[in-house]
Amino acid sequence: MLVVAVFAAICGLNVCTVEADDDEKANPKQTAEALMRQCQGSEGERMPPLAGRDDVLAAAWSIYPQQPVRVRRHFVMYIPVFGKDPAKSPGWPWVTSLAAIKALVDVFVTDKDAMCRSMAAQSLVWGVPDSMVRIHAKELLDAVRRRVGTAPSGTDDAMMLLGKTGSDAARRMLLAWGCAKGVKGDRSRLVRNLALAKLGDTTRELVFIRAFERACDEGKQSRREDVYKAVRLAKKLAYIGQPGSVMALARQFRNPLYYHAGGSDYRHVMSVRYGIVNALGLIWPDEPTFAFPYDKSAGGEKAYVKVEKWLETYTGVKWQVPRPAFNEEGATPEQLCW
Repeated sequence: MLVVAVFAAICGLNVCTVEADDDEKANPKQTAEALMRQCQGSEGERMPPLAGRDDVLAAAWSIYPQQPVRVRRHFVMYIPVFGKDPAKSPGWPWVTSLAAIKALVDVFVTDKDAMCRSMAAQSLVWGVPDSMVRIHAKELLDAVRRRVGTAPSGTDDAMMLLGKTGSDAARRMLLAWGCAKGVKGDRSRLVRNLALAKLGDTTRELVFIRAFERACDEGKQSRREDVYKAVRLAKKLAYIGQPGSVMALARQFRNPLYYHAGGSDYRHVMSVRYGIVNALGLIWPDEPTFAFPYDKSAGGEKAYVKVEKWLETYTGVKWQVPRPAFNEEGATPEQLCW
């Protein structure tokens, strides 16, 4: 849980909020040293924007191995910031810098601290497109094999990462783990099945699809946790990303369920369709049609219609139900999932 809590800070990490003069921006070594001091807990460091600064990343990376573990844990959360270029992504700024991706891979492969490795793995799973993870498939596989062998207890992040490699060797490793005594607990079995589904196991994929469809049952509209479950399962289908998962998401795109996205603000009442768009954006990170959940806007009725047209064109889906009214901001009490 601690790893998840720390990693969650990545999405809300507020760095680069202070403007710097040209000299400070031009000196990657000094900026890297200031960043390391900030990671150590120093107050008042004046940081320039870091997004896309491969030069600063290289300077910081050169002194990373000598840092104490608490500094390394903090710095790993900054690596995705260096790798995101908002100009190249219409919504969620994916990590596309080769230098940043290689740094995340190196942390997972070489760092002796389990939390650093876990945070790097989560960034690679949720912040880096599949195609760019697959470039590093061999070294990731070798690292997992060397570290856990046939007793993969506590390696959920590693299993998710193996699924991202698209490798048949990863599939064989995951299947072998299923016969090992080291796989204990329902969550580890679920994550292993999720990774195998991503690697093309349609039988395991169907289990997740059916669970998602059950959670989308309109009869559960008054049960908040069931609607949350549908949103969480949509994200799992996005991770799988296979044709069956895509079609399952598309078929539910006219689902009228709503969920309460957090807090007590009435504006946070959102449609399950919003969660589905979010999931589609994970599958197609370069498609601007799915950008609006990632730029933290609710979109609008026109945005949802545009998604529908895209799904009709590229998946051939046909709906037998009318389009739900766009009323996230004005949902009736009966539609709220408290």
